[in-house]
Order: sequence, then C-alpha cells, then structure tokens
Amino acid sequence: MRVIVLVFVVSIMLLYGCGSRQEPSAPQPPNVSLPNVSVNKNCTDYCITLPHTACVGDWNISGVYPNCSCGYVCRTEPENRTNESLPLKPPAPQGPVFIPTNKTANQMLSDGLEKLKSEFYSNNDGAFREKAYSWMRLPVNASSDEITFDVAPASDVTFDDEAITGILASGFVVFERTEEESVDVYGLAIFKANRTILDDYAAEDTFDVFYFPPPIRKELWDCQVYSRDYNLDKQNEAVMTYFFRCEDAVDAE
Repeated sequence: MRVIVLVFVVSIMLLYGCGSRQEPSAPQPPNVSLPNVSVNKNCTDYCITLPHTACVGDWNISGVYPNCSCGYVCRTEPENRTNESLPLKPPAPQGPVFIPTNKTANQMLSDGLEKLKSEFYSNNDGAFREKAYSWMRLPVNASSDEITFDVAPASDVTFDDEAITGILASGFVVFERTEEESVDVYGLAIFKANRTILDDYAAEDTFDVFYFPPPIRKELWDCQVYSRDYNLDKQNEAVMTYFFRCEDAVDAE
C-alpha cells in the first residue's frame, strides 16, 4: 500500500513539473525606425526631406514607402560659382536729362555769363580786368510772332567756319591779368537743338569761334567744351548750352 501511494505521489509531482515548464521565446528582430518619417507618409513626403544637389531640377520618385527610390535630376548646371566670378552686366547707356525751364534765351545768356565768371574766379586767384561780349540771334524784345532771322543770321557766329542753324545766343568773357600780358577766355553758346556739331569734338579736340558782327569782331582760338546744360523751353523743345574755354581772343581782321 505504501508503495502504491508513493508511486502516485511521484507521478503527480512529475506531471506538475512538466506542466509548469515554458519553452524559450524566439529572438525578436531589432526595431528599425526610418529617420523623421511617419509610417503614414508616402514616398514623396519621405524623399523631399533628403539632401540633394544644389541645382534647379525635379524629383524622380518611385516605390511604396518604406521601399522608396529617391532620385533628383538637375535642369541647369549647379550654382558652384561665387558672385565674384560671375560676369558683370554693363549698365545700359543713358542719355542726358533735359530739364524744363521758363527762361528766355536772353535770360539764359545773362545767367550763363555770370556762371562763367563764377567758375573762373573759383579756379583763379589774383587781380583781373574783365570784359564781356554777348550776341543774340533775335532782338531782345521780339515776340515769337515777329521772328526775322535776317536781323541776326546764324552766320554771325561760326565754329571752325561752320554756322549752326539752331544758334540762339552766344557770349564770352575775357579775363586779363593786371600784372602780366596773359588772358583767359570763357564762353558759351545756346542752341535750339538736342545735338550739334560741337558734340563731334573729342575732349582733347579744339575749335575756333568767329564773331562777325561789327560791335564784336573777335576770334577765339583753341576752344574746348567743358560743360553742357540740357533744357526744355516753354514749347517743350530742346535747348542746349555749351560752356567752353579758349586760349586767346583777338580782333578779327
């Protein structure tokens, strides 16, 4: 009887031990996470976050997330050059700006002569004797309805023996040094034009100016234009004033 009971107890213990044993669990694969991409995103959302060549182009994307193929195709050359290496585009040439004025030709001549004197004395020291000469194409009190060019023809003043049809007025100032026999001559000429033959002279070229009216009868030698004024008169027509320097002024023969 003891033997039977012992065998029964041993059987129960073996049965309980077998029931409590657990099979070892299979190894789990490591967790792999895609960088900064939600599992809900598609390949387009994923690819556009990746670095690519610095150029203007388009993405070439295919596949199903996470098995995406991300390609980038340039349409132009990469911008590898610095700003210093890029060729500079020259600025477009711009012409002169014509400024409207209400002044008459006579007023412009008077103001121009004063401007000549101011510019001369700002560049020269000492004592000088000065004498100014002026010439008008028309009488000062003539109205536009009374224009008669024969009163003072353009040929009264010539530049290298050339008369300029659009001339309105001209004048010059002779500055003589009191201590020595040297002179400086500053002059101006006003034209109703937006360009004259005086613009054909280069900066180093010179020309002579002849004044034939009896009150003047002078010749200015070796003159050079150093400045210009651009204006529009009351009729909105271009008026140009040339300022020039000359080496000498002598009586015409």
